[in-house]
Amino acid sequence: MPKKIKDLMVKVDEYTNAKGEKKARWQNVGAEMESDDGSKYLLLERWFNPAGVPDLSGKGAKSIMLWRFDVKDRDGSGQPSSAPAASGAGQQAKDNFNDDIPF
Repeated sequence: MPKKIKDLMVKVDEYTNAKGEKKARWQNVGAEMESDDGSKYLLLERWFNPAGVPDLSGKGAKSIMLWRFDVKDRDGSGQPSSAPAASGAGQQAKDNFNDDIPF
């Protein structure tokens, strides 16, 4: 049975918290998977449109960056595998984007 190895995320926003630290908001857009034979592949959510990812650099970037994060356990104990600024932001992004959309 295929196994989920990593969550694939894109940075969708930046903000400054009450302590003055710059933080990121993340959206989960897929997963890195491993099949029974050990081969790896990526699954992207069908709704994901890379053209909709904001250019936070302001430089007219022609590409987007997908980040790989450790899969979080149901109790939230998983940790990001990269990007120091992303620490703990994966669950926050999931929480921020799971609200009902009125249209």
